[in-house]
Amino acid sequence: MNNISIRECTFDDELQVLELWKRNRLITENPKKNWKMLWLKNPTYNKDWPIGWVLELNKKIVGSLINIPMTYYLENKKIITAIPGGFVVDIEARNLSIKLVSHFFNQTNIDLFLGTTAN
Repeated sequence: MNNISIRECTFDDELQVLELWKRNRLITENPKKNWKMLWLKNPTYNKDWPIGWVLELNKKIVGSLINIPMTYYLENKKIITAIPGGFVVDIEARNLSIKLVSHFFNQTNIDLFLGTTAN
């Protein structure tokens, strides 16, 4: 039986996630800059913020959804925003892709979920 799990993504998952993105034509080559900078150079990021989630099938990453924090202001009120990215799932596990989306939308302490592009 297949061992399927969803867990928080870690910085150590970078190579496997990039390979997943390549397999599914989300990217054609590895980004020139380290993907950690999406979070580490982001003033909204803190260590408690999940950088995303991965779907594993038999200990191989077959799906990902990254979670980028942003801060917006409306009438001087700070709005913490979660922006999805890198959402892709290998064909053999696509029936489980909604589970990644569920983890994204079940975050707490988020004022706004904002998806501006499809990828």
